Amino acid sequence: MARSSEMSGKIETLLNEIKKEKEHCGKLGRLDHWTGLIIMVVAILGSIAASACGFLQAGRTITGFVPLIPALAGTLGTTFKFDGRAAWHYERQHAMKQLERKLTVELQDDATQEEVDAVSKKLDEISKEMLGRWIKQFSLPFGSSGNAESISR
Repeated sequence: MARSSEMSGKIETLLNEIKKEKEHCGKLGRLDHWTGLIIMVVAILGSIAASACGFLQAGRTITGFVPLIPALAGTLGTTFKFDGRAAWHYERQHAMKQLERKLTVELQDDATQEEVDAVSKKLDEISKEMLGRWIKQFSLPFGSSGNAESISR
């Protein structure tokens, strides 16, 4: 039995939402990954430059300033946890891929409203769970102390 146009429309709407979220998470995951790598390289290069300033007996101002570079890079890296954020985005992207596969491969042409609703409900569950984890893992200590329920509403 073929899908009704109404059911096809609902599936297409849900599928578009999932694809959009999957692409968004992939972009943010790559951004956080590369930001973390760049900060690490800046810290290493800053350490090398600080050592060179000492060996080359650079001026006091330069010798005092250059060691701040790795310290600032380290502070940024540990405060914003770019590697953890990248992993979070990639995990969410993977969850979106699973939901996309459920809609495009596993559901038959005669999918019921209940089956489509189950995928939609699973999307909501994933979003709520991932938001809660984001708040616990990545909220800054001086930021908002909101909880997942109040933010997701």
